[in-house]
Amino acid sequence: VHVFPNPATNLINIRWNQLQSSEIKVLMTDAIGNIVYSKTVSNNSGVNQMQISTSEFEPGIYFVRISDETSSHFEKISIMK
Repeated sequence: VHVFPNPATNLINIRWNQLQSSEIKVLMTDAIGNIVYSKTVSNNSGVNQMQISTSEFEPGIYFVRISDETSSHFEKISIMK
């Protein structure tokens, strides 16, 4: 999983490689654990990518969690204005 750019200003890109087609849950929280973004994405096997607009988020530290039925991956990102 690759989350970029970091730090971000207006959007973040999330890119991941999936071994088989499945649903992925993307969850983004602020530094104290409030959910600021949540989406379930159907993806294909191979490389997948999505974007999240961060223009409405306050500057600070956020955590992105990407999970499927068998695993989870966390990334810490900074949002700057």
